[in-house]
Amino acid sequence: MATEKVKVYEEGEKKKGLPIWAWLLPLLLLLALGIWLFSRSHSNNETANTAVPATDQTKPDNSPGTQPQTRNWTAASIADAIKQNGRVGFNDSEVHFATASAALAGDSQAVLDQVAQALKDNSGWKMRVVGHTDSTGSTPANDTLSQQRAQSVMAYLTSHGVDSGRLRVEAEGQHQPAATNATDTGRAENRRVELIKD
Repeated sequence: MATEKVKVYEEGEKKKGLPIWAWLLPLLLLLALGIWLFSRSHSNNETANTAVPATDQTKPDNSPGTQPQTRNWTAASIADAIKQNGRVGFNDSEVHFATASAALAGDSQAVLDQVAQALKDNSGWKMRVVGHTDSTGSTPANDTLSQQRAQSVMAYLTSHGVDSGRLRVEAEGQHQPAATNATDTGRAENRRVELIKD
């Protein structure tokens, strides 16, 4: 008669499975990757949010001939333009902002000081401050940006003696281009701020 061998397990004996390092190591690697990605995106956002004054080097269209011509504005010439046309517009080289920002560049102050004086000299005028962008970026982002830029110009004017009750802000975004958005020169013309007499 054949004997059968049966293996009997003792109740206290543990079953062997994967060692702890086999599942802990992949988790640690995933955690390290997540921390690296988070820190990388966080540092990129800080860099992108740092306001840099706009100069020809920070504007996207800085090659020769791509910037609109800068006019020599005075309070009298601004007032004359408004009297004749009911509006006056300032291109990207006259009143400009850092790329994708509503922070006025320091060299915009000279023109805006003349605008403030023209409006103070003609205290009966009520004006719309209208912001425009080029078509670079999304439509909602450009609408928001043009609103913020117009608000920055209005804030500058009111801080220089123009009654805020005489001004209101409008945003046109990329919806009313003055030129084609297919060229650098056209996009530079489209980035502008207008004052329109009500």
